[in-house]
Amino acid sequence: HVTDVMEKITGTLVILIYMSYPTLVHHMFSLFSCTKLSDGNQYLLVDYDIKCWEGRHLKWSLGVALPMIILLGLGFPSLLMGVLYKNRR
Repeated sequence: HVTDVMEKITGTLVILIYMSYPTLVHHMFSLFSCTKLSDGNQYLLVDYDIKCWEGRHLKWSLGVALPMIILLGLGFPSLLMGVLYKNRR
């Protein structure tokens, strides 16, 4: 009985991660989407008040977004592969 519950929980988690993965990765990559404006500076595409690669943007990009891309980009697929391999029939 406990193994049935664990299988259902595992299946649910795999589906939730699979469904949320594209959105999470998209948001992490959006921190690297900058555009050069006529003043010669690069600004964040989603918020033109934020200059790219300076101050707050630099800290968030390198301190949060890059590690999360590595974790999400490699971690989730690896985790799912491990779970699916372990639970193969």
